[in-house]
Amino acid sequence: MSDLTTPATRPVNPRFSSGPCAKHPGFSLTDLSDAPLGRSHRAAAGKAKLQSAIDRTRVLLGVPEDYRIGIVPASDTGAYEMAMWTMLGARPVTMLAWESFGSGWVTDAVKQLHLDVEVRTADYGHLPDLSIDSDRDICFTWNGTTSGVRVPDADWIADDRGGLTLCDATSAAFAMDLPWDKLDVTTFSWQKVLGGEGAHGMLILSPRAVERLESYTPAWPLPKIFRLTKGGKLIEGIFRGETINTPSMLCVEDYLRALDWAETLGLRGLVARADASAHHIWDFCDSHDWIANLAVDPATRSTTSVCLRFTDDSLPEDFAKRVARRLEAEGVAFDVANYRDAPAGLRIWCGSTVEPADVAALLPWVEWAYRAERAAWSTGPAVPPHRPFPISKEPTMAPKVLISDSLSDAAVQIFRDRSIDVTFDPSLGKDKDRLAQVIGDYDGLAIRSATKVTEKLLAAAPNLKVVGRAGIGTDNIDKDAASRRGVIVMNTPYGNMITTAEHAIAMMFAVARQIPEANASTHAGKWEKSRFMGVELSGKTLGVIGAGNIGGIVCDRARALRMKVVAYDPFLSEERATQLQVEKVELDDLLKRADFITLHVPLTDQTKNILSAENIAKTKPGVRIVNCARGGLVDEEALAEALKSGHVAGAAFDVFATEPATASPLFNLPNVVVTPHLGAATTEAQENVALQVAEQMSDYLLTGAVTNALNMPSVTAEEAKVMGPWLKVAEHLGAFVGQMTDEPIQAIEVIYNGSVAAMNLDALNCSAIAGVMKATNPDVNMVSAPLVARERGVEISTTRQDKTGAFDGYIKLVVRTDRRERSVAGTVFSDGKPRFIQIKGINIDAEVGEHMLYTTNHDEPGIIGALGVTMGKNGVNIANFTLGRSDRDKDAIALLYLDEQPSAGVLDQLRQTGLFRNISPLRFNV
Repeated sequence: MSDLTTPATRPVNPRFSSGPCAKHPGFSLTDLSDAPLGRSHRAAAGKAKLQSAIDRTRVLLGVPEDYRIGIVPASDTGAYEMAMWTMLGARPVTMLAWESFGSGWVTDAVKQLHLDVEVRTADYGHLPDLSIDSDRDICFTWNGTTSGVRVPDADWIADDRGGLTLCDATSAAFAMDLPWDKLDVTTFSWQKVLGGEGAHGMLILSPRAVERLESYTPAWPLPKIFRLTKGGKLIEGIFRGETINTPSMLCVEDYLRALDWAETLGLRGLVARADASAHHIWDFCDSHDWIANLAVDPATRSTTSVCLRFTDDSLPEDFAKRVARRLEAEGVAFDVANYRDAPAGLRIWCGSTVEPADVAALLPWVEWAYRAERAAWSTGPAVPPHRPFPISKEPTMAPKVLISDSLSDAAVQIFRDRSIDVTFDPSLGKDKDRLAQVIGDYDGLAIRSATKVTEKLLAAAPNLKVVGRAGIGTDNIDKDAASRRGVIVMNTPYGNMITTAEHAIAMMFAVARQIPEANASTHAGKWEKSRFMGVELSGKTLGVIGAGNIGGIVCDRARALRMKVVAYDPFLSEERATQLQVEKVELDDLLKRADFITLHVPLTDQTKNILSAENIAKTKPGVRIVNCARGGLVDEEALAEALKSGHVAGAAFDVFATEPATASPLFNLPNVVVTPHLGAATTEAQENVALQVAEQMSDYLLTGAVTNALNMPSVTAEEAKVMGPWLKVAEHLGAFVGQMTDEPIQAIEVIYNGSVAAMNLDALNCSAIAGVMKATNPDVNMVSAPLVARERGVEISTTRQDKTGAFDGYIKLVVRTDRRERSVAGTVFSDGKPRFIQIKGINIDAEVGEHMLYTTNHDEPGIIGALGVTMGKNGVNIANFTLGRSDRDKDAIALLYLDEQPSAGVLDQLRQTGLFRNISPLRFNV
């Protein structure tokens, strides 16, 4: 039935387990290569890593300096039991339990330790009474992992309490605010909110807890792994990384890498991610009457372990588990069934490592699975009416753009005219914390220079697709971080070219004729005509470093002033040099000959300090240097010394290594002209770049057209229409070989044949590379894939060929490892659908489906029958069955388009026939 159509969008990462939890975004096993395996944890390297784990935890969580932090055995369970066994018994105890693990601590206290215990419990979904005698010790769980109920705050804990508070915070740390002044003992494990590995716990002790340890001896014997004191004194080494038992240094390394990721967000960013994911689910429940939050009081709802219940009490007992199994079978959610002791329902982990966009994408699947199970439950009530949940990525929703710097009203109106939901708040650009709180709701961010787009900000923006810079310079944007997260970075390189070039010429005049000093002197009532002796520009040699758009205009204006122009630019062709009427030279030659030097290049690793102390020393005595391009191109300290010595006669700077520049070695030197980054500061330029960035961002968000992107090839709106099917072909080819390759890839070659060879190959390359890389890194997209490939040392090559074979055009993808080469080719048929047309040299004609099965075998009877019979008896429908073979060596292949992914059991049955060399299930984003 049409109402049971599967949703179009799938979570990129389907891991929603409440423990162990999803690894942090960008995780790779190669991140653990620095683990000191085979080394003693007591060696310097091991101790340093353990100490680092402790110190960085303190900083990230804001743990007070006088609190101790130790790494202890047996995960959170071990840490909490260590605290109970070593500190309880000195006072009466109140145990709070409203979920499974809290109930376990009650059992320990009553049956194992035989304490004087007051037990306060509550049913799942509720909190117990929190009005507690402050002279008693208190044991509680901050956030109930199995119930989805948390304490709303710590106001119920007395500041002047006599007893200790022992808090199990394993599903709260790094995702919720913990008031350290109210907590004497806090425990958590690595495998929860930061997605680390199991086996180790963290024990955090307040000074009051240490005092208890040193003044109280329990009545029961303690095993070695529980002993925190010796001779009545705390064993301080435990809290410096000298662990009680031998830790797994692989797990330690994994925790350190998780901290690397977490530190880019900060605690506020981590909390915001969990909050965003949880709110997706809460909104979903609010709009559907068949599902509800298990937590009754909204103030006590967990933002990490979100527990849900189905509201229809007549549903069969195993209904929730059936829904969870259906979600898992689809590959959209793993391990979301309720905990074994909890009421039947779903439990969706929303900790900080989970992408909020993945939670949003999951929710329509939850409704689909619920409805499918209701339909399958033939004796039950009718399926409720279908009401699709509007998630943030629903294509019918208007894109949302935030403008965080000053932009013209006309630019704002462009967004509105194109039905984009725009928020204009220029105060946000200088308020990074407030910007991080709101950015998660937006698809686009339009900025000037005030807003700093850092890795931390990007991590708080799960829905962000594009950053548009109104202007040229993008030093305020972490482009690598944006690429890794698949966010396109655009600028407007043409809107302020003339303005910036004119400013460079003006600065040349100013430093040549000492205009600022003469102006100040005259305003002061002096008449120092003989003091300000300048030089002419006419007849002088101008050295232009960078002859691109702006540099080219400067060359043109300089020649009109009758200057001789020499240019250094590795990308300047002889033809272009002739058009500009400039002499193309090497850098050393330019430095030796130029009377004036002006820079017009971006700041890169290659151009940073291109005018270093060494290169400044090579310049012609009496040279004057102008920089209106980017700060950091000139070594300002070295230039200041050259100015003082007289080797450089003057300098004019509009940009500085650090901006805003409130101090610089160039300031207050008599032969230096400085301006506060005014290169693009004209009314005309500001209007132009604002309008351009609004148009470019609107085009991308509405049509997919990419203009002036710095981390992705540009694709016009017209190209996007024509190339759409070919981009899919490239992605599918990459996905095929990526899923088939299980060793490190050394090279990817993309071969374009016939009509497709005339298209925008850069964009097609990005799509193909993304398809390959997604097999091992599901988070990559066309923007991030080339960077990921480059970081992994993968060589990318492209070949164009004339039309060959039976097709007007096709793409062939070849992937090479150190062991083998794999190839696959595809094309677009007249129906606009992608087709596989060749696999490892064997011709084939196969339509691409979401679920496919690829097999290889020696060509012999029985193959088709084995595949058909096995699929049939297991209820797996074959939508399309395609065969191919090589007559030369009788090598045969089959590609099956299936209605669902075959289970591991079905694949095992095929393998047991002994007929197949290879059996590979494949999945494609169709």
